Amino acid sequence: YSYQLKKGTELLEEEQYQEALPYLKQAQSIQEGRQGTDIVPLCEMSKAYEALEAKELAVECLWKAVALEETARGESQELLELYLQLMELLNETKQTSLVQEVIDTCAYDAIREELLPYRVEKPTCSLAEGVYHYYVSLELDAEYGAIFYTLDGTEPTRDSARYEKPISLTEGENLLCAVAINKKGMVSEPLVQIYRLEFQYDPDMDEED
Repeated sequence: YSYQLKKGTELLEEEQYQEALPYLKQAQSIQEGRQGTDIVPLCEMSKAYEALEAKELAVECLWKAVALEETARGESQELLELYLQLMELLNETKQTSLVQEVIDTCAYDAIREELLPYRVEKPTCSLAEGVYHYYVSLELDAEYGAIFYTLDGTEPTRDSARYEKPISLTEGENLLCAVAINKKGMVSEPLVQIYRLEFQYDPDMDEED
């Protein structure tokens, strides 16, 4: 176990992420067979997967580390720090839709209270996407955080337009992309909706003119 973990950690430090994983997996397998409670292999595997952009696997490993720490040693500052690392990883890997589930599975009230400010949810819109033959405006809402949006389909950031009043759409295609960003910097999944405003030409209007 010690050799596998040491070798895997060394390769990880050398940024040889793919090469590190077999050693770290073996270390984890050995300790599972011994019913061990060391969370280091799982945490290191999470780092390797994150570097390799295997986002779901990175979160899965760190979440398993949290569960193992919680079962083995109970409530502690170390457990809280692991939960906070998981919150950051969910944000970095754009999986903030899982935040509420993580909070719900935590067994300790004090830690849950610390995690509540990390909640963020995808904004909602008052109007379904589609084709409209008249001018429309959009009302957005998000339970946690401020809403930022674009109308060209690019993913919003804090530097994008901040939603403060209904959004009036213009003729043609409007590609709405909106996110909520809370005070912890957690970014929600984007709301993406397409609106096309098409105004039919009426020749009778020319005759009246």
